[in-house]
Amino acid sequence: MIRKTSTLFVISLVAAIALCLPALTYALTGGNAEQNGSQCPMNQFFYKFFNITPEQQAALEKVRQDTDAQIKPYMDQIKPLEDQLQATLLAENIDTAKATELFNGITDIEAQINPIEGNAQVAAAQILTSEQRADIQGVMTDITSFIKYILQYPDLNKLRNKYGDRLLKAMLDTRLKFLNLTDEQKTALINLRNKTLDAIKPIAEQIGPLHEELATTLLAATIDTNKASDLINQMVQPTSEIATIGFNAQVAAAQILTPEQRQILLEKLKQMENTENGWGEDRI
Repeated sequence: MIRKTSTLFVISLVAAIALCLPALTYALTGGNAEQNGSQCPMNQFFYKFFNITPEQQAALEKVRQDTDAQIKPYMDQIKPLEDQLQATLLAENIDTAKATELFNGITDIEAQINPIEGNAQVAAAQILTSEQRADIQGVMTDITSFIKYILQYPDLNKLRNKYGDRLLKAMLDTRLKFLNLTDEQKTALINLRNKTLDAIKPIAEQIGPLHEELATTLLAATIDTNKASDLINQMVQPTSEIATIGFNAQVAAAQILTPEQRQILLEKLKQMENTENGWGEDRI
């Protein structure tokens, strides 16, 4: 009974961390936890868990506000480009050259945002005490080790092969039911998804250690700001490569749909944007 209870506790902790730590991390690094971490119901719990004082929370909020103010002009430039890109990809006739031009314009602007966010990460980490940073690092290390332990399950690939495509098909049937996809389209989308993940995997394996080293650097007893800046710069190119792969997948996915389906999807996306709470049961 004790062993079972302990196991349930660990699973619960992993679930909580997986759900909420990204939101907390974003908050600690200058982001808006309310906007970007609204799926986490335990933000205040984690502030208490890591003993983040009210004064520190206020300082982190100041970093977030200053960062948002610096980023806003760039986001104002990106928004119309994203709207145009969405309309281009879901048009009756897809203009891939125009879509590529719009995508490149977006990534060029995003490249100017990256150093601002990097500086915010450093500033936020410096607000924490060395003890708090060590505490957060310890929790992240323990959770990462536990997840890696699970991923070493010898038959994991068999389970993926057995249930992977079946799960994806169920997701398509649920989330995109309004498109009335054919079986051929579902298969094509699943194959595209798998092909895209295969293309991203080696780049993700390259950038993953950089993220881990950055986290270790930002959470160290003494923060090496030059090293943090260098690591952030090293992530720019692989991040851009992943974005390009993702964009090409969007183009390919749009081409799998019929013009009528693309029009329906475009209207749904507009509906989601204009509805405060998204699509409800039909939300993607």
